[in-house]
Amino acid sequence: TAPRLALAIRQAARNKALDMAADANIPRWQDAGVRGHAQGAASPVLIASVLPTRLDDIAAATCHDEPRSLALCGEAIAARLADASASVSALDSASGSASESVSVSASGPAQLSRELTEFAEQAAAALAQARRPLIVTGASHMEPALLTAAENICRALERSGEPLLAVCGSEANSFGVSRFSGGLDLEDVLKAIETGSARNLVVMGNDLFRRGDGKRVQAALAKLEHLLVIDSLDNPTASAADLVFPAAASAECTGTLVNFESRAQRFYQVFVPADDIQPGWRWCVDIAARMGRNDMNWRHVDDVLDTLAAQAEFAGIAAVAPPASTRSRSGQKVPRAPHRFSGRTAMYADATMHEPKSAVDEETPLSFSMEGLNRDGAGALVPYVWAPGWNSNQALFKFQQEVGGSLRGGDPGVILAALEPEAAVEAEPLHQQTGSAAIRLIHLPQLFGSEELSAYAPAMEARMQPPWLVLHPEDAARIGVQAGEGADFAGCSLEVRIDQRMTPGFAAVTVGMPQAPGWLPAGEVALRRDPDFVQRPTIIARG
Repeated sequence: TAPRLALAIRQAARNKALDMAADANIPRWQDAGVRGHAQGAASPVLIASVLPTRLDDIAAATCHDEPRSLALCGEAIAARLADASASVSALDSASGSASESVSVSASGPAQLSRELTEFAEQAAAALAQARRPLIVTGASHMEPALLTAAENICRALERSGEPLLAVCGSEANSFGVSRFSGGLDLEDVLKAIETGSARNLVVMGNDLFRRGDGKRVQAALAKLEHLLVIDSLDNPTASAADLVFPAAASAECTGTLVNFESRAQRFYQVFVPADDIQPGWRWCVDIAARMGRNDMNWRHVDDVLDTLAAQAEFAGIAAVAPPASTRSRSGQKVPRAPHRFSGRTAMYADATMHEPKSAVDEETPLSFSMEGLNRDGAGALVPYVWAPGWNSNQALFKFQQEVGGSLRGGDPGVILAALEPEAAVEAEPLHQQTGSAAIRLIHLPQLFGSEELSAYAPAMEARMQPPWLVLHPEDAARIGVQAGEGADFAGCSLEVRIDQRMTPGFAAVTVGMPQAPGWLPAGEVALRRDPDFVQRPTIIARG
């Protein structure tokens, strides 16, 4: 679900081949010579996942299990690395050298299968020898213990180097939104409504039916006196609202996203919406003004950013991009459109013979036209790359300090202050087989369809498959279902796929896709064969 990171890992696996080429005086640009000399040699990539991934073809070792067991495997890796660090620390102490202790228990976790034990040993050995180790994990399986295990591996590696940790968020701005939470989650909200302590609710850019039990959410919303929704999508939560304000989508406003590395990045408005649509924060300002409040007198997005920058969680966010008052050395704004936009009069010829006035943008240093200068500004203000005699991205190096280097105006984005570490999560007992149709469900997000906004795009919809769940052959036989048939849980019926590598007692379920659940119940569920299931056709557009 992080394809660009996957590509970077695939490219990083070639580091060993590049090192071998350097030792043989083969230049890096001589790709055929580099590949021929390496004879397939690659830096070790080790993958522990629920099911096979598209990176398995470059992996030195793989293992597949349910998330809790994978977390225990990670703790076993950390314990082995800690044992090795402890041995080195003892040698350093004996020789009079100072050393730091590693905060990982050396008593490795038990209950590991033979496959996971062998994988843990191989992974620990590879990581101990790595010069630049990288640990990649994520939140897609909704298993906090996986994050804790990844952190413990990194702490164990700190003794011998500087490991890197990459945590992929489940959605585009997951890390940014998490900084607003203040410890409040959906469970707290639902309990407050159910107990009567909350009678009104405001929901911004979120579909609650994708986050929790749909029946419980629906019952809770029915108890409210008023439900106000500010969103750009028509979703079930908006349908249940008493009042809905149309919020601007990302292309209709200016804002900031925080990516998986905690880098805040500015995005700019592409076009002005024709209807009564505005950013969510503007709706909040208007509502506050009608209520007589004077503490939200924001006029521009820069005012919002200045307010956020005063909080420790968002320190430095105002420096992500230049303010609206920024101009080039010649006093011009930065044009959003290239010179080809000179034909803009013809764009509206079907409606009017008069050229409409370009929209005025008071919030950013950009203009809604081709007038201005796009060469000497900050890196965050580069709307396109074009230079005389060059087309599109062929001109990219004209905007860089050197080929493949940083932008002339500096690379955009600011790394926000690191989040405070949370307490380690205690591992729950591993699931034991009950001999019944009781199954634990695992989130299985898909690249095409699991993300809410993109699922509405026709191009993505054409590449989405009908939702499904994956069972081990033993569980499929126990339930009495075959591949292609349907299985039902909690009123949701999905197509069954059977895979020997799936962990018995678990079912991996595609989530977030149309006609698929956005949320899975915790614990065991009763999974039954659906005799009325009709297999949906799979139509994937290619080319």
